[in-house]
Amino acid sequence: MAAQRPPGAAGPERLAIVGTGLMGGSLGLASLAEGLVERVVGWDADTGMLRRALERGAVTEEAGSIAEAVEGATLVVLSMPVGAIPASFQEVAPHLGRGTVVTDLGSAKGRLVQEIEPLVPEGVHFIGGHPIAGSEKEGIEAADPDLFRGAYWILTPTADTDPGAYGRLVKFLGGLSVHVLSLDPSRHDELLALTSHLPQLLSSTLMGFASDIAAAEGGLPLASGGGFRDMTRIAG
Repeated sequence: MAAQRPPGAAGPERLAIVGTGLMGGSLGLASLAEGLVERVVGWDADTGMLRRALERGAVTEEAGSIAEAVEGATLVVLSMPVGAIPASFQEVAPHLGRGTVVTDLGSAKGRLVQEIEPLVPEGVHFIGGHPIAGSEKEGIEAADPDLFRGAYWILTPTADTDPGAYGRLVKFLGGLSVHVLSLDPSRHDELLALTSHLPQLLSSTLMGFASDIAAAEGGLPLASGGGFRDMTRIAG
């Protein structure tokens, strides 16, 4: 059962989540469970995913369009593959109210922030975000209200970021029991290339080699052990 929103709570009254899969769904579940929001309006290009998000309680309302989802929202979260985020922001921009804070959950920031900042309407605030959390599973079925608990959540403000908007976002994230870090967008990408993207590449490469061996020999050698399982867990 969702917690009651306490009087004077700092979180947004209306949270819009664009993309209701694993990450967006987990954010909706956590925000409602902690009583940080009164309403979570969801939209997803996959209407089946959106319907299941409503059934799971990750959103309180389904929007009929991406524009409908963000209208009147005080916080908008874009949760989709990184390459789709700039186009999604451009689509929602005309429907954002003055004072709205927009963030994303993408794993790359430098180019993304450069593309989005010129598109931000006057009075609207975009702050790049990247929670260091996830799962080898995907979809709303794998969403977990505790996915972000105790995790690091990187924000990438720039010289154009409004301090008040940044403070509101940090306060909201604090309600999710995450550790907020502030990094320059380019510095974020440098660090994550080493700590996240390179391990993913190595894991996928190892799995590719193993698949070739399995195909040639009718299965993996019995000698493969825990180290192999650990290395390939994130390969998908």
